[in-house]
Order: sequence, then structure tokens, then C-alpha cells
Amino acid sequence: MTTDIELTAVKKDVALPDFVSPAASFKDPSVSSEGALRNSRNVLETLRYYEAVLDRRLGVESSGPERVLPENRQPPKLWYIFVIWASSGTFGLGNFSIGTLGWSYGLSLGQTIPIMMFGILLGCMTAAWCGTLGPATGLRQISVSRYSMGWWPTKIVALFNIFGLIGFASVQCITAGQGLSAVSGYSLSILVGIVIVTVLALIIGFGGYRILLAIEAYFWMPFFILTLILFGETGNKVSLQQPATASGMAFTAAVLNLLASSYGCTSIFCSWISDYFVHYPADISRVKVYLLTMFGMWIANFIGVLPGCLIGSALAQDASLATAYNAHGIGEVMLRLMYPSGLAKFVMVIFSLGGIGFGAIAIYSAALAVQQLAAPLQMVPRFFWSLASFAGLVVLSIAGKTAVPTFLSNILALVGYFNTIYFAILFTEHALFRKGKITNYDLDGWNTQSRLPIGYAGFGAFVAGWLGCVLGMVASFYVGVIAEKIGGGDVANMLGLVFTLVSYPPLRHLELRFCGR
Repeated sequence: MTTDIELTAVKKDVALPDFVSPAASFKDPSVSSEGALRNSRNVLETLRYYEAVLDRRLGVESSGPERVLPENRQPPKLWYIFVIWASSGTFGLGNFSIGTLGWSYGLSLGQTIPIMMFGILLGCMTAAWCGTLGPATGLRQISVSRYSMGWWPTKIVALFNIFGLIGFASVQCITAGQGLSAVSGYSLSILVGIVIVTVLALIIGFGGYRILLAIEAYFWMPFFILTLILFGETGNKVSLQQPATASGMAFTAAVLNLLASSYGCTSIFCSWISDYFVHYPADISRVKVYLLTMFGMWIANFIGVLPGCLIGSALAQDASLATAYNAHGIGEVMLRLMYPSGLAKFVMVIFSLGGIGFGAIAIYSAALAVQQLAAPLQMVPRFFWSLASFAGLVVLSIAGKTAVPTFLSNILALVGYFNTIYFAILFTEHALFRKGKITNYDLDGWNTQSRLPIGYAGFGAFVAGWLGCVLGMVASFYVGVIAEKIGGGDVANMLGLVFTLVSYPPLRHLELRFCGR
């Protein structure tokens, strides 16, 4: 397969058996691989052998979370930075479902659109800034976290990152399963639809950086065209004059909740975005990376949720559509709104496959995050953790398939809280303690515990930020005491940001004074 990207192989921490070396049977694994494997007493060696074979024959990435040195980089095309976000499930049923949240909160179409536009922009601004650290350091996002969170607390960040990736990807897979089931007249179960989409996502994510980025750069095109068709099909069924059903304190709460949800759907990129920028030149303009990322992400995600906003308006005007949505999800509603039925089914099948893009990203980045939880896990090849991430995605999708709106709002809220705290810590460390200069980072010590912060400040600020979030959060399982006083409005992101920004600087000063790093 020919792509625009060819990566230089990175050496492993673990010694491979002789039969993997180019001087041995690597060039032709079929010659002596069976005998060598029989004689191997190390399971890791066996896994590494197959990893090498997959890399050699299929181009499956064999490198893990190691730092990519400037001399080893062969950069992808610059415009990829702008367009790959359009392939991350943006034009799929999952994002359409996010657009209907305005209706579920009791807001009108005229209110929903600007609120979501602003919330999505806020998330894009934080994520784009985190992305600028990728080319400058050559490190994956979790590795970058070590310079502010410290060695051990970064493992907590990795766990939250895995949860956010798999959780949000499961929403994409659930809605895709609903769409495929609706097209089949419900002869195909949602479960089967979920499995189909997750398997296809695994195939792409399994290949690694080179294959994933090459596909994601173009994956969005047919979905964008069909989204324009969807606008035409649904435009005459909505009304900007449709009044909101929420009023008073309930209206305030609805605005805050929608703002938190729309912010969460793009801030989720914060904790893994650098994974896709590590092969760009170290001296590339950070402003250029920031602007291309922010606008590319914002435009794609806003266009992606807009059909859902329109569908939400249609639900507010037609009780039968609302009943269909509650019973079968957004797929059934789209089939009823579009005409003729043949076109509607074709479009629905394609949109159902839109979730593959983010599913592939989740499987790839979650595998990298797992490898950074502990040194022994990094010794296991990435493809094994990709399979484990796939299994987790299937299980979580099945678990959440019966209550999509609640599941979606909870996932978006929790992911948003985490990434707000995470961004605040990273930004404060970079701006105040590293003076905004990459040269103040000991990049060669990225994987050496003694050369990184201990993590007292990072962990303390992380806990403080979550304390603020708990006071202001709104989820189906808990409403914070401050949120209760404003009618159930979600102010967790604001409180989490303030608590983190106030606590991190003094804690970091103390850490530097008494620990020296």
C-alpha cells in the first residue's frame, strides 16, 4: 500500500530474539519461524516476532510511545492537520445525536445553534493548544503530561484518557448500530451493528499511525457530501420560530448543560491530540499548528452537529418523531425525514459507518495510553493493546445501548471535566514554570523518572480541580450542591478550571523548592 507517509522504525526497549533480526529469517519469516517459535520460551518474544512480521508485510506500526527524534521524522502533508478531524466521527450518527441535546434540554433551534457553536469552539481552543506540543517535543500526549503531572500521577491521566476515548467511541458505535438496525427494518439487531462498526474501526486503528492518518485524511469526503444532502432533506421540516419549552431557572440550567456537553465533544481531543503530530518538524510554527487544528476541528464538528440540531427542531414539532427517537434512536428519525426511502436507506448506511473514524482513533490512542501505565505493559506490542481496546469498546457499547441520551450526556460531561483540569495543569506549567519555551523541557529524560517532576503539584491540583467539578457537576447519577442551587445547571468546568488554576502554581513552587524538580 502506498501512502504519503513513511515512518522510520524506532528501536525497542526489549531485545528481540535472533530470528527477528534482518540477518536471520526476518526477510522470509516462513523459512524458520515455526522452529524458532517452538524454541522460544518467552511469550513477549513471540508477540514481538509477529509484530515485526506485521510491520514488514502489512505496514502495521511496530513502534510504541517512544519519543520521535527530529532526525527520524518524515512529516505527513501539512493540510492533514486541518482535515483529519472531519474524519473523527464528525459526520456520523454520534455527532448528530449530540446536536439533538438542545431539544432534550428544552431549547429552541435558534438558541441551540449559537450555544453549540461557542461550546465546540472552546473545546477546540484547548485541544489545539495541547496539539502544538506534539511536533515541538516529539512525544505522545500522555508522555508530555509527565512534565507537569509527574511520573506516577500521569498514569491516572492515562486511565482517564482510555475511559474518555473508549467511552466517546462507544457512543459512535451505539448510534451506528441503531442506524444499521433501522435500515434493516430491525431484522438486524443493534448488537450486530455495533460489532460490524467496531470490527471495521479495529482494522484501521490496528494498522497504526501511518495507515490511520492516510485513511483519515480522505475518509470524511463522502460523509460531507451526504451531510449537505441531509441539510436539503430536513431544512423544510424545521422552524427557527419554534419556542423553547424551558424557562426561568430551567432555561439557565439548559444553557449551561448544553454548553458543557458541546464543549466536551471537542475538548476530548486534549489528552491524545499530540499522538498525531509527533512526525511534523520540531521547528514548525506552533501558531500555524494551532490555527490549522482549531479551525479544522471547529468547522468540521460544528457542521457535524448541525444536522442533529435540525432534527431536534423536527422532534419538537412532531410528537410521532419524538416517540420514534425515544424508541429506536436517531436512525429511525432520519429514515422518516428523508425521501425517497431508497436514498434514505443508502444515506443511513453510510452515516452509520461514520463512527468508524473515531473508533479507529480510540483503538490506536488507547493502546498507546495503556503502554504508558507501567513499564511491563510497554514491553507488550501495541497491536495486542489495540485488540484489548477493541474488546473494551464492544463491551461498553453493548452496556450503553439501551439509554443513549443519558449515556451520551454523562460521557461528554465527565470527559469535559477531566480535560479542563488536564489543560489547566499543562498550560500553567508551560506558561509559568517553563517560560513558554520547549528548550526548558528535558526531552531526553521523558522516560526517566528521576529527571521528571515527582508529581505532588500535579496530583494535588488534579484533586482540587475534581473537587470543583464535583461541586458543580450534573450527571444522571449525581448533581453537585452548587449546580442544585441554579436549577441543575452544569458549572463543573468553570469551577474545575478555577480550582486548578488557583492550586497548581503554589503547589508547584513548593514542589520545586523542596524537591528540586
